[in-house]
This record gives sequence, structure tokens and C-alpha cells, in this order.
Amino acid sequence: MNDSGTGKDSGFLLLREGRQALDARIKLIRKAKRQIKLQTYIWNEDFTGRLIARELIRAADRGVQVQVLLDDFNTSNELHLFRALNAHPFINIHLFNPIPQVWRQGVFRWLHLIWEIRRLNRRMHNKALIVDHQRAIIGGRNLGDEYFDHDSKFNFLDLDLLCVGPVVEKLSVSFDLYWHHAFAKPIKRWYRARRKRLYRRRLERLRREGFSYQIAPDHESLYADIITAPAEVVCDRPDSFTNPALIPPPKEVARHLRQLLTGVRESLTVQSAYLILNGEELSLLGRLQADGIGVQLLTNSLATNDVLANHAGYRHTRLALLQQGIELRELAAVAGRPKVGLHGKGLVIDHRLLFLGSYNLNERSALLNSELAVIIDHPGLARQVEDGIAELCARSWRPELREDGGLEWRCGGEARVWRDEPGAGVWRRMISRWLSWWSLSRYF
Repeated sequence: MNDSGTGKDSGFLLLREGRQALDARIKLIRKAKRQIKLQTYIWNEDFTGRLIARELIRAADRGVQVQVLLDDFNTSNELHLFRALNAHPFINIHLFNPIPQVWRQGVFRWLHLIWEIRRLNRRMHNKALIVDHQRAIIGGRNLGDEYFDHDSKFNFLDLDLLCVGPVVEKLSVSFDLYWHHAFAKPIKRWYRARRKRLYRRRLERLRREGFSYQIAPDHESLYADIITAPAEVVCDRPDSFTNPALIPPPKEVARHLRQLLTGVRESLTVQSAYLILNGEELSLLGRLQADGIGVQLLTNSLATNDVLANHAGYRHTRLALLQQGIELRELAAVAGRPKVGLHGKGLVIDHRLLFLGSYNLNERSALLNSELAVIIDHPGLARQVEDGIAELCARSWRPELREDGGLEWRCGGEARVWRDEPGAGVWRRMISRWLSWWSLSRYF
């Protein structure tokens, strides 16, 4: 799907802070009158996950039709929550690309993943909340405490967009493509008939949970800061899941992004939680750098990356980028503070064109997962993203090539120089190095 809509401008608000992003979602759900469409990759059963669940139940109690489309890969331990939600007559939940019930638990789950690797290694990574075909939120955040600054041990730095206007209808069409696809299965297929009463009792407990949640006063008037601009929705089609190849060709979002990158004239600023590039992409960035176009990339360090296999694949990309003189930053872990990791996905071209959504600059997003993004032409909104990236870069590690071909890291104006992956223990370094020897680490 690739559609710029009706030609009319849409409205956007950048959601950088976790609490702001959560409040925006709660406010949209509470204001819903007819329909809610929710599409996500992960939904944890923690405070935030249960809060969203309860708000959806209350919306359904008002007569709002709720559709939830959830990728099945991370649901093995939380199906009871979704079965309970689905017990509401106005809530309908589908699992996308699911594992059969008989194979869901323990070692059988992993055996089945290996047996059906071509199908189950491809995941629906899209994230969207669409309300009444009028307002939507898309971006990088899943549903869980760590995505909204509510976890006491680890939180993600992420990016979302609140959208209003014509672009929302295109996001709704994207949702419908997945909802009606053969890979989207009603969760009632995983019901046990004798447990329907149990699911209804769990639904009632969710409805009556006593905790309250107040939207922060300064988030009540979010729409006052809306920026209007022309925009385009780019979404991978769910038909890509039926490609029989183990590693299929790049999909719509990846192809569209590469077209954008070939048109860069002044600058390219990128924030990507996972950064694993192929030879063609490395050559493209190298040509931009050689032509005097400023290229700046921000990603996770080994210390902040939540997926070791991703960092293992990134090690090869990092060396190639540095050899081409490209400016690279890795998010620093700060001693004495709660741990954070980078999860936002966005890039800015020529200080005006913003590309933001669920897409990471890695092989998994390009080839295996389905993704969703919005492209917006607005210098002011692009500047907000650039400023946020610059703020993170100022407190990030800067890897550099040594004369002997090795790497060293510096941070800001500090005199200290690290000769090995900073902030990470020996065991973590060893695992990352070992995984980097396996070519399949590019696809995690």
C-alpha cells in the first residue's frame, strides 16, 4: 500500500515522552464513539497492558466496536488476557500468523518454529491505534510498561505520531488489509468451550479493577500543538507472508525508503534501534558521504541493545560505516540511572522530509517483518525529530577507527577512551562476538 490520500494536509503531533504517548492513547480511547482499531506486535500483561485493556472494556461498554489485531509470536503467556477481552460482545480479537494451540507451549513451541520457519519467522511488526476513522497513533511503541517510562528497571526511548485528518483513513485501510487476511485468525479458535465462564469472570475482574489513571493536565490539550502537512502512508501488504522463499525480496516500505534515500541532497539523520545494512545500502550511504552530504546515524550500543543477536549483526555494519567516514553514535548507558534502550525508528532527509513508523534499518524489517510508516513533508516537524536525535547523540558513545584497524569509543567531551564495547560486561561481549560469526544474525 502506497497512497498519499486526497491531496489535503493532515495533522501531526510528535510523541517523544512515554507518559505523553500513553496519555494520548488513553485520551483517544476514552473519546471513541463508534470504533477502535488496535494493531500491535507486543502486548504485555503489566500495569500499562492492563490499563489499556480496561480502557478498551469501558469503551466497549459504551457500545464502541473494538477490533484488536495482535501478532502471535509474543502471546504464549498472555492468551488468557485476550481470551477474557474477547468474551465482551463488542470486542473482537484476531491473532496474526499464529502458532497452532497444540504447539504453543514449552519445547513443542520451538520445535514448531523450526519446522515452519518460513512462515513463523515473518511477523506483523505494524503498530497503530485508529479511532473513529478520525484520529490515530502510529510509531515504534508496543504496549507494555517499558515503552511508556513505567518500568522501574528498564525503559525504551521511542517515537510516535498522533495523526488526524485524511491520513487516518489510509491507516484504517492498512489495518483492514491485515484484519481480513487469511493469516488473521479469530482468537475464539483457541477457546476451550468449558472455560467460557472462566473468561467471562476474568473479563468482569478486569472491568472492576480498582486502580485509577489520570491524564496529566498538560496532556489534556494535545491537539493545540498539531502541525498540518502533506503526508503519505506506506505499508507492507500482508500477502508478503505467503512468499515461499526463506529470505524473500525487500517489501514495499523498504523499497520506498531506498527510493527516498537516493534523493538525499543535503543531509540524512537517522535513529534506528537496530542497524543492520546490506551491501547496497552501505554503498548508497558511502556515496552520500563522498558527495559531501552529512550522514548521521544513532543506534543502540551493546550495553543498551535488548536483542544481542541484533548487535551481533550490527558489528559488521558498524565497521563498514566507519571505514567510509560516516558519523555514528551508540546510545550510552549511564551509571547510577535506570537503564534505557533505544527503540524509536525515524529518519529526516534534507531537514524537511520525515519518515517515521515501525521500520528499523535492518534486514528483518526489509525482508521478513511487515512494517508501517508515514512520510511527512514539514521542516518544523522534521526539526523536532532532528533535535531529539541531537540531544541523544550528545550523551552517546562515538565509535572510531584506530590506526591498527581496531575500534575505540569516546563520549561527549570526556577524556576517557574505551578500547572495547563500553558499558557491557565480558560475558555479553563474548556472546555478541560469537553470534556475529553466524550470517543469520543479520535477520534477527
